[in-house]
Amino acid sequence: MDGIDVITKAPAIFISASSSNMVMERLTLTKSDEYSVKLIRDNALRNALDSVLGLA
Repeated sequence: MDGIDVITKAPAIFISASSSNMVMERLTLTKSDEYSVKLIRDNALRNALDSVLGLA
């Protein structure tokens, strides 16, 4: 089990070092609400959190 398997259970923000097509395809099948590639900027993380929490 990896992080993508875990986020199929609950809403999540997925942050990964990988932006490969395989990862992106797997994420489209999950409940992942947001996806960011490391190194994530502060404002991008804040926007993702606001989105998941319904503040945006």
